[in-house]
Amino acid sequence: MWGEAVLISPQMSVDSSEPLSHWLPPGVWFDITASESLTLANHASHAEGWGYRRVWKVDGTSRRVTTEVVAADLLPLVHLRGGYSLFTAAPTTSTRDQVESGRLQLLVAMSADETSQGELFWDDGESDYSDRLDGPNVPLFHVTVNCAKRRCIVSPTQDGIPSQPKLLESVTILAPVGNPDDPPPRELLINGRPVEFRYAWIDGDGRSRQGVVMATNLTAALRLNQRLEIEWRSDRRYGLSGRIDCAPEAWAGEGIGVDECSRRGCRLDDTHRDHLSGWVPRCYLDASTRPNSYRVHTSATRSAASSRSVRTVYGANRVDNMRHYAPGADRLEIGVHQLRSGALRIKITNPDVPRYEVPISLNLTEASDSSPLPLTASVRNDANGRLVVSVSRTVGSQVIWDTAPTGGLVYEDQFLQLAAALPTSVVYGLGEHTHPNLRHRFDYATWPMFSRDQPVGGMYGNFYGVHPLLIARDAEGGSFGIFFLNSNAQEVQFVPESAMVYRTIGGILDVYFLPGPTIGQVVSQYTELVGRPSLPPVWSLGYHLCRYGYNSLATMAATVQRNIDSGVPIDVQYADIDHFEGNRIFTYDRRNFDGLPRLVEQMRSQWSIRFVYLLDPTVVSNATRGTYPAYDTGLELDVFVKWPLGASPDRDIYGNDNLLGYAWPQGRVVFPDYFSTRAQDYWVAAIVNYTRDSGLTFDGLWLDMNEPANFGTNEERPWNWPEHARPYWSLKCNLSDKLETPPYKTKMWGPWISDKTICMNALHNDGKYRHYDVHSLYGKMQSIATDRAVKQITGKRGLVITRATFPGDGQFGGTWLGDNGKSWTHLRDSIIGMVEHGFFGIPFVGADICGYFGDSVDRDLCLRWSQAGSWYPFSRSHNGLNGAPQDPAAFDPGTTAAIRESLVDRYRLLPYLYTQMRAAQTEGPPPVRALFQDYPNDPVTLDIDTQFMWGPGLLLIPNLQPHTVTTTGYLPAGTNWFDYYTGDLISESGGTASRFSTPRDRIAIGLAGGHVIAAYSGMAEFYGTAKFFNTNWLRNRGIELIVSLSRNGRANGQLFIDDGESINPDRPGGSLLIRLSASAQGRSVELTAQWSGSYSTEQHQGGSYILPEIRSVVLNGVPTEAAGGDWTRLTATGDCRNSGENAPQFVADQRRGTVRLWGVSVALAVSQGGGGRCTVRLSN
Repeated sequence: MWGEAVLISPQMSVDSSEPLSHWLPPGVWFDITASESLTLANHASHAEGWGYRRVWKVDGTSRRVTTEVVAADLLPLVHLRGGYSLFTAAPTTSTRDQVESGRLQLLVAMSADETSQGELFWDDGESDYSDRLDGPNVPLFHVTVNCAKRRCIVSPTQDGIPSQPKLLESVTILAPVGNPDDPPPRELLINGRPVEFRYAWIDGDGRSRQGVVMATNLTAALRLNQRLEIEWRSDRRYGLSGRIDCAPEAWAGEGIGVDECSRRGCRLDDTHRDHLSGWVPRCYLDASTRPNSYRVHTSATRSAASSRSVRTVYGANRVDNMRHYAPGADRLEIGVHQLRSGALRIKITNPDVPRYEVPISLNLTEASDSSPLPLTASVRNDANGRLVVSVSRTVGSQVIWDTAPTGGLVYEDQFLQLAAALPTSVVYGLGEHTHPNLRHRFDYATWPMFSRDQPVGGMYGNFYGVHPLLIARDAEGGSFGIFFLNSNAQEVQFVPESAMVYRTIGGILDVYFLPGPTIGQVVSQYTELVGRPSLPPVWSLGYHLCRYGYNSLATMAATVQRNIDSGVPIDVQYADIDHFEGNRIFTYDRRNFDGLPRLVEQMRSQWSIRFVYLLDPTVVSNATRGTYPAYDTGLELDVFVKWPLGASPDRDIYGNDNLLGYAWPQGRVVFPDYFSTRAQDYWVAAIVNYTRDSGLTFDGLWLDMNEPANFGTNEERPWNWPEHARPYWSLKCNLSDKLETPPYKTKMWGPWISDKTICMNALHNDGKYRHYDVHSLYGKMQSIATDRAVKQITGKRGLVITRATFPGDGQFGGTWLGDNGKSWTHLRDSIIGMVEHGFFGIPFVGADICGYFGDSVDRDLCLRWSQAGSWYPFSRSHNGLNGAPQDPAAFDPGTTAAIRESLVDRYRLLPYLYTQMRAAQTEGPPPVRALFQDYPNDPVTLDIDTQFMWGPGLLLIPNLQPHTVTTTGYLPAGTNWFDYYTGDLISESGGTASRFSTPRDRIAIGLAGGHVIAAYSGMAEFYGTAKFFNTNWLRNRGIELIVSLSRNGRANGQLFIDDGESINPDRPGGSLLIRLSASAQGRSVELTAQWSGSYSTEQHQGGSYILPEIRSVVLNGVPTEAAGGDWTRLTATGDCRNSGENAPQFVADQRRGTVRLWGVSVALAVSQGGGGRCTVRLSN
């Protein structure tokens, strides 16, 4: 024993694989052996709950228990005794760091009677104060914890080292559910405030069902005489937790009096201040009286004389004088539009006052009278004569959106609100933020959306992109989507009683309901509406190398060379802002980067490495006239963002109304107004002219700072303004203008709406738009112009990567997740962000591998991040100025080799990824997605956000924990699963959590049964070597088919083939789509390839095409009776031929049911007419 609480049972046998027999005394015992951080959440049942692997109840006398111990687990068994609570310290590199960090974790193990106690003595680790324990100035921190039922009190009683912070970072509560019939916890509160938490079951000893509640990422300070109260509940007290906030500008109504609350038609209630510590609104909407209400007063008018209308318009009048911040609209028009895609549009406008509407093109083709209508809208008056809007499924009549229980429609000039009940609390989407989980929690969290130059980190903040799309899954297993088309500042708040509130401070209410009923269909319907994502060039699916801070051409070239020498596959090299002259776009530093055009051509010709450089939108204005064409031409064409007439503070100096800001160059900058056709043409011409004049060619462009970002807005000086350069200057906005200080700013970060950007009264497109309305569209408009320039200059697809995004931006390129930090938390967050951007229709996405911010590099973190990042669609290493190099070859040879092995795995599977990207372009489903998209009937998958799928056939389980070589993963129910590396059958039907081996050179990968995956053939020569290659080396290697047979012996897949870079792959002779299938028949397996389209290799230059030839096959799941024997017999019939001179070579493993064949040479006979079929029979 360690004290009274911890029982150690070491492995004493020479044979470490031998079962370990040990004794458990009477009581409740939790196996905490090798417990790890939270990886799985909210699971109804699990064989293993986050490393707390079993719970035992021992009554009366001691009990002998036998536990399986595998060879990899050489640690002793460790059990924690129920009734005891332990404080633990976060892992650090030394005990000194551990002491000084003050970061604590609390582990509570409840006894059978649901109590637990513990204490902690914490000091500096070395002082001797044994003779004065009770005296003054003792450097000792003492804290106790006492738990009963569902509440723990943490009480610091002595603090002799107040200068050292003590922070509680996580709380884990073991066995809070003693009765199997008790509902799971729905709330975890710390000092009354709900916090994000996770829940899982632990398998017991057959007589009990226990659970784990865990909250991480806390920053709860432990202070003397200030106790911390932790409480978990199974109910949400729905009467309180269903309130709709009437005073969102105040923290849960703080400072709102009775009179002000009543003026808004709302109710003030202070009687429940203990609940949620103020998160429950004090001033809230009384749904029974429904203030700020309207009444439908006109009959529906149909757009066509037909038996069924596809467009209906309702009129409604205001029925009271309640107001939030200003008088509301007297009249509303509510248009209901049925779209051909199955989507339903509800558009609410003010017919008396023209209002701004988002000026982007959508696919709004309306349904015909004969079109099936999956959704139906009801616009009506309730029993009290108040407007109600609901949306239901036509089949089954399930209501998916209903304003009747909530009320809350507000339509004022700078405050518009919709509140509605949802049939579920299983909701995903909204962005761009750092979400702690993929699935949202309904705990009054508010998620603002307004483009902002905001580095990754913190919760509830608005980041670079704006994506007001949410996707929900209802209790019946169906999914639906809700999209709010708005570019003003906006937010969504989730109310615990399965309701949501949408607020915006401009524009109109324009809502699209997407019927699903699968998540894949929701995304498809969404991208059909806003625009399908483009197909990236195949080279962009390779590995990208980048950093801010090469600082010289020599360093850039040396970095590229050391990675080539180490065999790291590189397809793209970047130049960040440090390659500019004075940080000015459309220049390069002729001193430090002299010869850059030659290096680019050398990389492209010698190594087929492509080149991408950065472009900010800002153009410096202080260059000598005639020396900087970007400014001179823009000034001449009048293409920059303007102040309103008479508002410019600089007109007397500059003689124009151009709005000036400050960014990276030393000098005031102007902002191209991409909303005007004139400015779009200017931008394209600027790129064309710079390419011609500088000789610096490119294959893609990378857009940064396009929120748009501005440094130091409304401050004394920008952070990077030289301190000695006086007088200081910064962009100052008119803070008395209602656009700068709206009555409700939303919960966006920053003291002003213009914080870190330009002023809201700035004008675009010759005064047509105010920046207040179109701010979040600025990056989109720059992307459109840049994509046009890339295609015009290269004559090929090219690549555009942008930081600020908006719905539909997948049409113009990809994005990255912004400036992250070097932390395990940001590694985990990147998976959530990647999956969410798949929802948003921007599937070409990734995070800066190894993290952007931070000087030092954690080798273990960078290794695991590189392995996870090898499976991002956009896989790029990038770090910040002055940070230590973190490209793969910057590490020791062992780490470099491990990163390289993961990249070889990626490159092997690029035909499969490219095919999935093509499916996203034509049909919409994201290639990289959450598990529940492919396994919607497995409820466990709804909360998994540390694993992800590549298409339907590959399950990626990265290791997200430091210094471990195993990780926990879940195999979804509904299919059989194979190990990608060995072909072993690891689960016959899924639905299990398991420990997976993740040695230093790989993550865990599962192959789903029933799929044929196309890969590159002959990749064995690149494993375990330092031989350089990239996508150009692989394009003519032929195809390997990885077949994982389902339980009934069948599999299906697809392969898309084109030249990988042409703008239009759908032209005649431009591409093939091959449908692949496999079936086991006795002692043989039959493969079929059936294709449409045509592919002419004569159209393509330089050997950059794929020859449609099958050269190797991997069979998994072959019946045992057929797996052995001679597999050299191969016959090919149909539109193909077996050109191999010798019989294929093979390795068969009868125990595993795997067969690997190589030396295959089956060429598909693709005719110019298009279409064909080939059948290959493999038998023994």
